[in-house]
Amino acid sequence: MFESITDLTSGLAKKEFSSRELTLVYLDRLRRFGPRYNALAHLIEGPALGQADQADTLFRAGRIASPLQGVPCG
Repeated sequence: MFESITDLTSGLAKKEFSSRELTLVYLDRLRRFGPRYNALAHLIEGPALGQADQADTLFRAGRIASPLQGVPCG
């Protein structure tokens, strides 16, 4: 998924995919390409998935806490 932030937030809002699904795509990409490009010091999957699940819970409740809610970053 090489989409713009606008496309990602739109896809999340339209329920085309969940934050958890999006996060899993990015975690997979980091596992595959992170070491090659020295892109990260340590991959912390548990908290990333926990935050994705929190974002999905907020989406289901109709609450938007941030314009970037559900988009993995950091």
